[in-house]
Amino acid sequence: MNTGTGAMPAVVGHELHWLAPQVTALRQAAAQGRLPHALLIQDAPGGGGRELALYAAQTRLCSRAPAPCGQCVDCRRVAALAHPDLWLLVPEEDSKQLKIDQVRALNEALSLTGHGAAGSVAILEPAEALNANAANALLKTLEEPRPGVLIVLLTAAAGRLPATVRSRCQRLNVQPPGREACAAWLRRSRGEADWEAVLEVLGNAPLLALQQDPAIKNSVAKTKHPPFSLEPNSWTQRAFYVKAIEDAVAKGGKRGKAAA
Repeated sequence: MNTGTGAMPAVVGHELHWLAPQVTALRQAAAQGRLPHALLIQDAPGGGGRELALYAAQTRLCSRAPAPCGQCVDCRRVAALAHPDLWLLVPEEDSKQLKIDQVRALNEALSLTGHGAAGSVAILEPAEALNANAANALLKTLEEPRPGVLIVLLTAAAGRLPATVRSRCQRLNVQPPGREACAAWLRRSRGEADWEAVLEVLGNAPLLALQQDPAIKNSVAKTKHPPFSLEPNSWTQRAFYVKAIEDAVAKGGKRGKAAA
C-alpha cells in the first residue's frame, strides 16, 4: 500500500477513488474526536477492504492533524505493518479459523498501554473465521475497550458473524467500481491490456486483477484473496501474528518483533 498524502488509500501510486465515501467518514470522525472503537468492513475480495483497514489504522495512530497525514513515522510504520501498536490477527497455519486462544491473547495485548499516545489497533481478517468461542471472547473487548483502541473486522461475509458482534461495530461497506471503471483504473495503473477479459474471470475485483498478467494466455484464474501473509511475494512483506502477541504478553507487555 502506498500511503500517498493521507487523503486517499493508494496502490502502485493510484488512488482507490471508490473508497472516497468511507475515507471521508473516517476523516470527519477523527477530526471531531468520534472515531469508533470498532469497525466492520464488508468487502468483496480484491475490492480495497484491506487498504481501507490500514487507512483506518493510520487514522487512529497518526501523530499529526488532520489524521491521517500519510507521511509521519506512525503512518509509514502502519503502511509497512511495522507499527508496535498494530496487531494483525489471521488464522494460524493449517487452520481456517480464528480461535479463542488467539482472541484471548489479543484481548490481553489490547488491555496494555500502547507504545504511542494515539492508541492501539487490531485488524482481524477474515473476521468470519471467528469460531463461536472466539467471537464470544472478543465481545468483552468490543463492549469495554481501553480508550484509544480500534478493532477492525475485515470480512467478505458479515452475515456469518454473530449479531452481538455486528451490533457493536460501525459498518463500512466497500463497493468496487463497475466493470468499465475497473478496467480504466487498471489501465492507468498497469498500462494497456485486455483488462476486460481479466475482470470477466475475477469479477469487479481491481486489486486481484492488478496481480494478474493478462499478456499470458490462460494465466488468469479465479482465486481466493489470501489473508495477511508473510510470503515475500504476497501483498505485504511483514505481519504480526498471534505468536508475537503471546510472546509479548509473556514478556510483560512488550511487543514482539515483526516477522520478516
